Order: sequence, then C-alpha cells, then structure tokens
Amino acid sequence: YRTSLNWALLQNIITVAGLGPYKVTQLFVGTANTVGARSTLHFDHNDNVYMQVSGVKRWILFAPSDTPYLYPHPVHHELDRRSKLDLAMPPMELRRRFPR
Repeated sequence: YRTSLNWALLQNIITVAGLGPYKVTQLFVGTANTVGARSTLHFDHNDNVYMQVSGVKRWILFAPSDTPYLYPHPVHHELDRRSKLDLAMPPMELRRRFPR
C-alpha cells in the first residue's frame, strides 16, 4: 500500500499546512443515503485534512481554552475524547442540563 501513496505530495501538504508529523490515515466515505449523519462533539489527537467532494458539511469548532465548558468525560474514561454535550439538543434543554 505504501507504494501507491505519493509521499512527496503528502509531505508537502504537511509542511505547507504546518501540520505535525504524519501519524495515521483514516478515510470516511458517505453516500447520498448518509444525509443527516453526524458525529458527536469530540476532539482528535491527530491533525485533520478534510476534503468535501459534494454536498454540505457543518463544522462547529471550539478553542482549546473552551474545553472545561464542553463537559468532557474524565481522562481514561472509555469516552474521554468525547463531550457529554449533545449539540442536537434544543438550546433550552442544553442550558438546563449543562448550566456553565
């Protein structure tokens, strides 16, 4: 598999984008049937490069300094990269359950 990847191009993207060292590759593919698919509020340990071929993707980004207000699970919890918040909740329900 390594011979099919253009490592020089990848290294150029990493350098130009100011990303950290290459660690892992993940490919997420959706179809027209995945309309409405979403991921929970989380953080990634690795840098991300995102390419949208068609359709729409909504991103909500938070500064690292906002972490305490995003109700993360405790470190070493099985969901420690995810928030307890469900941003799909109505705003009033979010405020009631998570007042900070």
